[in-house]
Amino acid sequence: MEESLNPLRFYRALGESIKKHGANNEKEAWNYFQFNQDEDIDCSFIDGDDSILIFRSPQDKSSHQRAYKKDIKKFVNKNKSKICEAYLKINYTGSEKEKKQPYWINNIEKFFCEVDIQTTT
Repeated sequence: MEESLNPLRFYRALGESIKKHGANNEKEAWNYFQFNQDEDIDCSFIDGDDSILIFRSPQDKSSHQRAYKKDIKKFVNKNKSKICEAYLKINYTGSEKEKKQPYWINNIEKFFCEVDIQTTT
């Protein structure tokens, strides 16, 4: 799922879903994170070096880091349909970061557009 979603839209959908449906520990965990602005981030991973989540301040990065991320991951795993609903309701603001898709999705879209053009002519 994470590889096909726009990172900024997924981050927004996740935040809205946690605020609306999350338990107190999940809401608390969410408050420690912000969106990773790194230009190389093109997938919506929660874990690892390419995570869309980074701590709001270096002081937040404590021994609780794994516990906070674990709370977020648990929320994602048990609320995928709610996050999907929120994702689909988010309108583009027009920012380039928000329009960015993984390169392989662009290739698939291009392929199907070419196939569609060939079959209609």
